[in-house]
Amino acid sequence: MINRVLQAKKEIDRINKKFADGTEKLLPSEIDSFCSFSMVMNQGTESLPNICKDFKFKTIYLHYCHDLTFKSDFYKPQYGIDINDSLSFYKELKENNDQSENDAEFDNKKYQSFRDKAKQLGFERKVDKAEIDIDIIYLNEIANDWQITIDVQTHSDQKLKQASEETREIIREIKRHSKKNKIVDNIRDYDIKLELWKTKYSHYQGILIAEQIELESPLPYVLKLNGKTVYFTYRSLIHILYRHFAQLVSNRHFQQTKSFHSPIFQPQKIHLILENIFARLSHNVHFKDVQLEHNVAYNFQYKDVDYQFYLKYFGDNKDKLMVSSVYPIEDMAEKGKLKDYELKPVDSELKVYKKL
Repeated sequence: MINRVLQAKKEIDRINKKFADGTEKLLPSEIDSFCSFSMVMNQGTESLPNICKDFKFKTIYLHYCHDLTFKSDFYKPQYGIDINDSLSFYKELKENNDQSENDAEFDNKKYQSFRDKAKQLGFERKVDKAEIDIDIIYLNEIANDWQITIDVQTHSDQKLKQASEETREIIREIKRHSKKNKIVDNIRDYDIKLELWKTKYSHYQGILIAEQIELESPLPYVLKLNGKTVYFTYRSLIHILYRHFAQLVSNRHFQQTKSFHSPIFQPQKIHLILENIFARLSHNVHFKDVQLEHNVAYNFQYKDVDYQFYLKYFGDNKDKLMVSSVYPIEDMAEKGKLKDYELKPVDSELKVYKKL
């Protein structure tokens, strides 16, 4: 534990020096670490420097994301606690975080017990109504600002451009669904706001994930399937993050019509999981001769869960394909279509659906 603390302090000192020098641009992960440290030193998000404006949103959003009607009890960190008196708590914190990343089914009882212990030890304080109201105003302003940002169609930052395109498409879907089902304006607007918050947060996380991918290989990440090149782009990542993760904070239409990944598919490793699955499919007698096409569903079973993935044209080039989406099959209509397929083994944990 002490070694980890010393290593963390050394890393923070390095980032702080880099920020103070101003000669090099901080990486997204460095900004995240710098802002985390600044928040602790400032005992909250109020006095964070401008470089931390997105971090501030992420932090406040996560305080409330389990109930964005803002009707529950909410808790924030209580600063000034001596961590040397509570090493066992931090050990439990790490175990809790490991559980959320690795378990197929999240243990809510264990998590709640952890939260109760955090309150008892004084690590958290209850947020009063006045502070909640201030935070609601702030989050509404963020939603309005993000709407203005994503409406711009000429961003020079390609990741922001792709995130904006995907967000605009989601908002169009909500509006179409609301019109078709005669949903009143205030509910439609609330659903749009939920997605504005979620997509801004997902873009923040997407940037961090993209940085990790690009340490090994630039985006788009090149995959091979049946001898063809398939690209995993930032648009691939953000589409999957937007639509198939974080069910809790999704609008009601998506909660009812989209399926959501369990931690079997960790977002930061989706490209690697697909690379592994594609390699295995490419060498399998039941899939290796399948012709890859634009906007066609390909079905497989991985670790006893049925999945579907789509490819689409990469930009305007119809000779190139990119990953469009991958998600577990939960829709009953899609499950019904599987009766027209036979499940063929690839290996002990992977199977592929072959047309009868």
